[in-house]
Parts: sequence; structure tokens; C-alpha cells
Amino acid sequence: MKPSEPISEPAPPEYPGLGVSVLVVLVLFDPISSWLMDAVEWLFDIDYLYSWAVVRVHFTAVFALVCYHLLSTRDFAAYLALQRASWRAYVWALGGYVGVICFAIGCVGIVYLTLSLFDIHGDHLSKPDYSGRSWSYNFVSSVILAPLTEEVIFRGLVLQGLLERYSPRFSIVISALMFGIWHGNTQQLIGATIIGLCLGWVFTKTRSLWVVIGLHATQNASVDFRDYFFQTLRSDEPSNPLANTPWYELAI
Repeated sequence: MKPSEPISEPAPPEYPGLGVSVLVVLVLFDPISSWLMDAVEWLFDIDYLYSWAVVRVHFTAVFALVCYHLLSTRDFAAYLALQRASWRAYVWALGGYVGVICFAIGCVGIVYLTLSLFDIHGDHLSKPDYSGRSWSYNFVSSVILAPLTEEVIFRGLVLQGLLERYSPRFSIVISALMFGIWHGNTQQLIGATIIGLCLGWVFTKTRSLWVVIGLHATQNASVDFRDYFFQTLRSDEPSNPLANTPWYELAI
């Protein structure tokens, strides 16, 4: 008679749970960042926009390092899924993402059309205010800083923490909702939530943060160029009907 094998204990969670993620990311981030931004502006006399970038990067780094030191014994790069992926993973992810993003834009369009039935249009929804920002600042912020910081938080920490505890489907949906709420305005709540679903799905398939960082950067770059194109079109040809079409609101 074979001796019974000892029951292996489940591995302790290495990532923050849902409660901690909601508390830190959605509740504490705004007041903490506001205090730090005031401090940065006062100490270094730098512009509000640049102090925001400094605070965002440091918040992400501190959150990641605290979670890593408290919860994990692994290599930091492996902890955040920063290991290199094969070129096939990038090609597969890009191809799949193009298809998914087309579906996502269609979903956003359906949401806007549904809202229009209740006489609610894009202009009625709150949206980010980019006035006073140079195009170059917007590009660096959205194509470099935003993908790095947001993917570390939402896919590297929040989604991996949810995947430890819940099903992939539930985890992707909840992390995407948090990603949408994080943006703090109604228009991006709709778009960012759907984009978050796409990025979460890609991450569960590739398990590489670099892949979703690259996709996120590509997505934001395409939007920056789109906005620049329409801004130029409107200033050069204000009567051009193409310049006033509402479809440009369907992507973030």
C-alpha cells in the first residue's frame, strides 16, 4: 500500500487583491497625486503638466515595488511579466488586436448610437481637457508614459492579482472597468473600458507586459495622429464636412 502523498499547500498570492487594488488605484491615487503635485510644483517650480507626469511615474514605481517586496520572492522582471516575448507573439498579438480593436470601435459606436436615442451625444459627455498642452507633450505623455505606467498597474499588478483569485473572464472585465474609471471622464470611461478588455485578453494569451505596452502605445499614437489630423483639417478647412464628422469620437 502506497503511502499517501502530502497535500501541497496552495501558493500564497503574489499580487494585490481586488480590495487593495480598488483602494490604492481608484480611491487613494487622486488625493495622493494632488498632494504630491502641489509639493512638486512648490519645490521645483515646474509646470502642472510636468509635475503630473513626475507624480504618475513615481506612484506607479512605488506601488509596484511595495507589492513586489511584500508579496513576491521572484525576479522583479518576471513578477511584472516583463520577460521578452518571441517575435511570433508580437505578430500574433498585433494581428489579433487589429481584429479585436475593430470590434471594440464597433461596440463604442453602438454605445454612442444607443445614447443618441436618449438625445445624449458626445458633446454632452465629460472628456479630458488637453487645452494648453503642446502636441509633443501629448505624444510623450500618451505614447511613452501612459502605456508604461498604466500597463504596469492594470495588467502587471491588478489583472495578475485577479487572475490568481478569479476566472480569466471575470478578471479581464473587472480590470477593464477599473481601467475605464481610472481615466476620470465619461467619454474615456466608455472607450478605455473596451480597450482594457482587448488588452486584458491579449495579456492572458501572451503573458508578456511588453506586448500590451507596445499595443497600448500604438493605439495611443494612432489617436494622437488622428487628433492632429482633424485639428489641422478643421483649422485649414472649417467648412469641410469631413472635419465635423462624429466618427472620430469612437476611439480614445
